[in-house]
Amino acid sequence: MYDLDPFNEALARSATWIAPVVQANKLFVASLEKLAAFQFGLLRSYAGFGLGRLQAASDVTDVESLKAFSAAQLEAAGALRQKALDDAQAYADLLAGFKAEFEQLVAANSTDFAPKPIVKVARRAASAA
Repeated sequence: MYDLDPFNEALARSATWIAPVVQANKLFVASLEKLAAFQFGLLRSYAGFGLGRLQAASDVTDVESLKAFSAAQLEAAGALRQKALDDAQAYADLLAGFKAEFEQLVAANSTDFAPKPIVKVARRAASAA
């Protein structure tokens, strides 16, 4: 009844340029999953840190425990500073990994999408004809 050959041919040709897009989408989703897991881990870690310091503050009952708490707060601030630096470096490394994976995908598929050279044909002048 209907001739589906042109449709099937077009679909087969489009599969060659759709495959890299599908790969890029899968890479994006995998990267997003890793990023979300990293950020939830940070949230859990920093929330635990903050709650621990609140618990320590609630244990202050006299001058001596206040002195101990103050000293512990200074140590905690140094530890928090180092943790923040380490987490920032881990985040940068994670993002650099995403960038490298995507660049590798683009490089592997760039020949399919490289612009074709334009060949200009010299026209003869109308008066010469």
